[in-house]
Amino acid sequence: MQLKNTSNRYGGVAQILHWLIVALIITQWVLAQLAEAAGHDKAAHPAAALHQLALLARHKSVGLTIFALAIVRLVWRFVSPPPPMPNTMPRWQVKAAQLTHFAFYALLLLLPI
Repeated sequence: MQLKNTSNRYGGVAQILHWLIVALIITQWVLAQLAEAAGHDKAAHPAAALHQLALLARHKSVGLTIFALAIVRLVWRFVSPPPPMPNTMPRWQVKAAQLTHFAFYALLLLLPI
């Protein structure tokens, strides 16, 4: 597996960062759902408040990890630029893809803040 991006494919580092961030975002969602469920159980089970606090602490840690990995991913994007879009792709699709990438990076960096 090639570590750096090539002219027609993403390299191993970019792929690992991509899928690691995806897995952590899914983990964030699960932790948020579990913390919310523990919050609803506080009235019936006082220990649920401690469980909720522990889940929220994990949620915060995973969020900071995503933030750090997003910065690493952006730096890697400058070190190893992504492959260009196909020449046959309509201009509006290229612009839409660029806007979507920008929006995802903005969310990865702004949500933890």
